[in-house]
Amino acid sequence: MSPFLPPRPGGPLRVLVLGLLLAVAAVLVAPAAGATPSGNGASGADPAATADRLTEALGTQAAGAYLGASGRLTVNVLDERAAAQVRAAGATPKRVARSSAGLERVKAALDAAAGTAPVGASWGVDLPSNTVLVSVPAGQGAAFVARARSFGAAVRIERTPAVHTQAFYGGQAIYRGGSRCSAGFNTRSGSGRNYVLTAGHCTGLGGTWTTSSRLTIGPVAASSFPGNDYGAIRISSPAARNPRGGVLHYGAFRDITGPAG
Repeated sequence: MSPFLPPRPGGPLRVLVLGLLLAVAAVLVAPAAGATPSGNGASGADPAATADRLTEALGTQAAGAYLGASGRLTVNVLDERAAAQVRAAGATPKRVARSSAGLERVKAALDAAAGTAPVGASWGVDLPSNTVLVSVPAGQGAAFVARARSFGAAVRIERTPAVHTQAFYGGQAIYRGGSRCSAGFNTRSGSGRNYVLTAGHCTGLGGTWTTSSRLTIGPVAASSFPGNDYGAIRISSPAARNPRGGVLHYGAFRDITGPAG
């Protein structure tokens, strides 16, 4: 299943294609503390190209690349030799304890336990903390939380407010910790799951994203950065977030009727 080209018969998003996403995501992604490159420390090099080159060269010794709070390219590494390579490329290394593969295995185990998760819960790999971040509404999901805690320090649990219904549009600000981006488009996969499309240098942070009022949207479902710059966030509870098929533009709602160059 790919969340990037979802059919939506009869809906206004049916003609969205990847090219439209790539063309518009850069416009919709707001300047963000921790999400927009204000400098990469690599003599003006494209941070996506630098990250792509480094992660390929480091192989399993790299554990994810993202733009840090200062806008600098940060690369998680497992040993000092890899850290030296990252520094030589002008990026910032961060020594971490867990590999990308190890965190993905933890996430897969939680995916298998999704039937015990309460409405509004979400989980995903969080690169800055080198953990799987699990968000669960306060006072709910005891069995799921117990399963998550069984993985020890590889999982970080945060309690969120009770689920409230609030319409969610493309163009709205979205947050992960101190990082701010903008939602691109709400869309839906062929299997009926809801996603919001945005920039890959945002979804590259991993973890769970929220609205400006700190209501949970959901975890990163797919991300292409470096190499490209687009990604998808799964909307964990569509009934609560009420995703709409249009965008907010300077406070006004605009429907999506087709692609434009």
